[in-house]
Amino acid sequence: MFDFEKALANAKQDLTSNKLFLILLGASGNGKSYALGTLGVKTLYLYAEGEDHGPASAFQKGQANILPFCFNRSDEGALLSADDALKRLHAILDDVETLTKYKIKAIAIDGASEIEDILRETKFFKASTTKAFSEGPVEHGMFKVIVSKLKNLQRVIGIHVVLTCILNVKELGDDGTILDSTPALHGYQVATGLVQQFADVMLIGRMQKGGKVGYRLQLLAAASKSTGNFDTKEVRKTLNFSPRLTGVDILTLPPLLEPDLSKLIELKAKGAV
Repeated sequence: MFDFEKALANAKQDLTSNKLFLILLGASGNGKSYALGTLGVKTLYLYAEGEDHGPASAFQKGQANILPFCFNRSDEGALLSADDALKRLHAILDDVETLTKYKIKAIAIDGASEIEDILRETKFFKASTTKAFSEGPVEHGMFKVIVSKLKNLQRVIGIHVVLTCILNVKELGDDGTILDSTPALHGYQVATGLVQQFADVMLIGRMQKGGKVGYRLQLLAAASKSTGNFDTKEVRKTLNFSPRLTGVDILTLPPLLEPDLSKLIELKAKGAV
């Protein structure tokens, strides 16, 4: 039976949430994993074997807060099949009791490209992607299940969530500002569908000034994804991904921010609706 009061309460919780629900986009080696160590709270750091350098980068900043967990390896260390890896990831995200027991305050997943590789190797994906049904909607639906589980965890136990995603950078300014880039995911629908599910979007990149080099969150960076006719090359749709921090007037912030996610948490706590 439909519980109208509970539905209203859940919707109100979504509107008033000041927790970070972030997709962090950046080129490979441009500070995404390092930034995951800056949340400043006890963080379950989920990664696949292809991103096994990530925990070491996160440890540089937040070793005391990071609990690394490779979700596509068995307890004995063997590499899991795609189907078993996906089941393991789902099981982790469904285990509210254990996450509460260990007082997890944030979940960081590094990253979307590794998850995508696993999704596309599952039996379900291969059986579903026939000529009658394109790959984009199938993959998007599989990603949506994972994001929905993350959103449920945020509602139930109040955690912060961060997912990294690789950017293919097409053009940089002289100082390293990202002028043109696109998420490194298969297809228009997958990229747009995934980014749209995140309340917060940030782009990170390597920058230089006065001979000094560092990583910065770039609020003026540009990312987009287009789809076109394969034969005519005519562009049909283009979606731009602008940095945003829901509940915060991003126009009041400087164009560059230190890659410190705990500062984004503070901004949302102060500026949430």
